[in-house]
Amino acid sequence: MSISPGRSPSSANDIGILGEDFVAQWLQAQGWTILHRRWRCRWGELDIIAQQGAEGAEGAGGAEGEISSTSLSSLSPLSPLSPLSPLSSLSSLSPLSPLSSLSPLSSLSPLSSLSPLSPLSSLSHLPRCTSAPMPYIVFVEVKTRSQRNWDGDGLLAIAPQKQAKLWNAANAFLAAYPEKAEYPCRFDVACVGYQRRSHKLSQNAIAFDSHSSIRANGYSLILRDYIHSAFDR
Repeated sequence: MSISPGRSPSSANDIGILGEDFVAQWLQAQGWTILHRRWRCRWGELDIIAQQGAEGAEGAGGAEGEISSTSLSSLSPLSPLSPLSPLSSLSSLSPLSPLSSLSPLSSLSPLSSLSPLSPLSSLSHLPRCTSAPMPYIVFVEVKTRSQRNWDGDGLLAIAPQKQAKLWNAANAFLAAYPEKAEYPCRFDVACVGYQRRSHKLSQNAIAFDSHSSIRANGYSLILRDYIHSAFDR
């Protein structure tokens, strides 16, 4: 997933989308799979729905187990075999010398008595084999705010009423995709800060400063905080 260059953001909605694009790309860099973006239902919108801990990504190069075959070049004709030369006559075998008499075996010494075996220790100290953890379905709420904001980088906007809407929307998603309903789920919050750059690289320039910051469309964005399991019901 990449942030598409375009016109400079001119509204809070445009900047919010730019922040969501940034977080989605950051999650993919952490190895997560993005399932949906801006998934809407009657209860509202889920910014990002991601899966942490992939079950096995499908390859982009074709079906699994498919073997590409190359055409074999035609074989060149075999050259005729040369005639075999006649075998030389075998020389007569020399007579075998008689075997020497075997010496008698010495008497075997008696076996010493075996010491008793010590009792086996319990196996409780051995580590138990655990199965691989199930992947998480993560509903990510993205809040993009300027440096001087009044709602704690967007955290104050996630009031109990907003949390209830996110819960209802998540339940609607799981109902629409029942194959994901058995996975453990959680709600994360990503706080993105932005500011307009003082010098313009170009109108549509995109550049990365690090894994947690980006310059795009005349703005600098930074991931100020990422909160796992930000709220629960």
